[in-house]
Amino acid sequence: MPEKGVIRLFEREVGWEERQLSSKVDKTNPANFYDVFFTQLPVAAAAEPEYYCNSCGSSTLEEEGEEDSQSPPDVDNNSEDISVRRTELKHLLHKLALPEEDEEDPQSPLDVDDELEDSLPDTQVPKFTAKFVNTLRISGRIHAKARGKELIIAICNSDVGRNFLLRVNFGLEAHCFWIPTEWYKKIVSNPPVPRGKKSFAYQIPYEFIDGPARDRLISLQAAFVRPEWTLVFVDHNVMIQFHLMQVSASFLPSHLEPGSKIWSRLWSRTHGPVYHQEPQATLECLEAWRSDIIDTRDSRAIFQAIKTTQTVFNGCGTQETNDLLLLAFIHPQMPTFEVCSDAGTWSRFQAALIKYDADRATLARPTKPLPYVSGPRPFHFNTDGHRKCLNRVSAYRRSEVIFTSEDITIAHRLGLFLSNAFIDSDGQARATGSSIPSIPVQLRPQYNKMHVPNFAITWHIGKAKYVAYTPFTAKPPAHWQRVVRETVGSDVREEVNKTTLGLYSFRLLVDCIWSSKTVSEEGIPQGRRPVLTVGSGNRKRPLAQDIAKTGAPKKKRRVVTEEKENIVVDEGIRTRSGRLLN
Repeated sequence: MPEKGVIRLFEREVGWEERQLSSKVDKTNPANFYDVFFTQLPVAAAAEPEYYCNSCGSSTLEEEGEEDSQSPPDVDNNSEDISVRRTELKHLLHKLALPEEDEEDPQSPLDVDDELEDSLPDTQVPKFTAKFVNTLRISGRIHAKARGKELIIAICNSDVGRNFLLRVNFGLEAHCFWIPTEWYKKIVSNPPVPRGKKSFAYQIPYEFIDGPARDRLISLQAAFVRPEWTLVFVDHNVMIQFHLMQVSASFLPSHLEPGSKIWSRLWSRTHGPVYHQEPQATLECLEAWRSDIIDTRDSRAIFQAIKTTQTVFNGCGTQETNDLLLLAFIHPQMPTFEVCSDAGTWSRFQAALIKYDADRATLARPTKPLPYVSGPRPFHFNTDGHRKCLNRVSAYRRSEVIFTSEDITIAHRLGLFLSNAFIDSDGQARATGSSIPSIPVQLRPQYNKMHVPNFAITWHIGKAKYVAYTPFTAKPPAHWQRVVRETVGSDVREEVNKTTLGLYSFRLLVDCIWSSKTVSEEGIPQGRRPVLTVGSGNRKRPLAQDIAKTGAPKKKRRVVTEEKENIVVDEGIRTRSGRLLN
């Protein structure tokens, strides 16, 4: 999708005050909030869309590997001939192998799942340009469901019989949040500026930024526009993907739940299930992956295998993989075949995967919600929320790892803190002679946690570079890939300008914060502020060695006379002791 244009969806002329929560809903639970918000939106006709994407670039559509050079027809914004517009829409949908829209007999709400399943397209939906999507006038009641790094938004309008499925793949660094609609209109009112060789972005006005007054860019990819607030999808790396499908049957909230007949067809083939939604399917997928690894004797590091297999480990990136392996007491460089073939290692790995997935689910729906990214100051770096979110990061870019007494017992039983021991194929390290562990075997009675130094290990395979983090000091055997191990210098808490980690550290947000990086770029002097002397309020005392080098100060002689100083003194005057002055 060309990022120079913005997909504008869900244009409505209804008041934001219609987003009211019922009294029976727990307002402290964000899951209830979003569910009620999505399902209580009124169904209304879409307003005339405004086009901010006239310069979106190519509009070539692909189907089954064949190219079609015919571009979608331009639509006049002021035209009132809806029949012509609908005919053009039918022609485009027919070329895309999508179900056509019935003008005379629109579909009624769905009664059975078979009708909705049959209406889904069989072919892979091609990528739509912003220009084409904006001509569809998408509006209606929406339902949302997330799984891993993908989000499904079902937009249903039973009044006109037009229903759409929008699948969002967030990729590496994409995110979405709410901003005031006035801000959105002001941002897109100016033309986009080039960012790199192929990318475009919009400039953020200075009055919207809390940090340094420099040029800030926002890479808008899509927007759900409402009268007061707008939901924007932003991706600094421009790797976000939108897949749009139109179906003739209506949707119900139950169709977006695991177990429905269309559930497996909602998601892409490159991303698999997650445990807290589909436990049985996740375990089956995990066992199939294990069997394939054993059959092929895959010698890749387990760190690489998890990151590159989203069909099994949906949503596991670099940070999640490091924390997962620490929870399983597995070295990140251990071969995948050895992890899958040993029963004890596999049992620890499977239990850690289930526990870590449950922890991520509670992070998305906490009992005490983290501060929201959206709000009246959307381009503000939430320092408090970022610090709370980092409490869930255990190993990735950490200078120290926190171990409980139970964790230390397990790690010592596996020998992972024996510096002169080598790790065997069963995941345990055994020393040939006497060995002293790098950390104490047990904690002191008054303590229940221990801070263990963390290490960054780096290895190369071809031109690819891999960096993993582990506190275990046991040596890898000779058949493992050679690595460079070094201590982690600065903790992730201190590196606020490095993205992305958690909900608040996206590039758009960390650029809007005063930090050591932005301060040095502005040319402001570093270090301690100079001490200013005002009057005699800061009088320094001489040092003892300096006093010894100087002579005693001369005392001033007091003049004991009220006359002028240059007068003739009577020689007959005596002092108190009776001695004459002469």
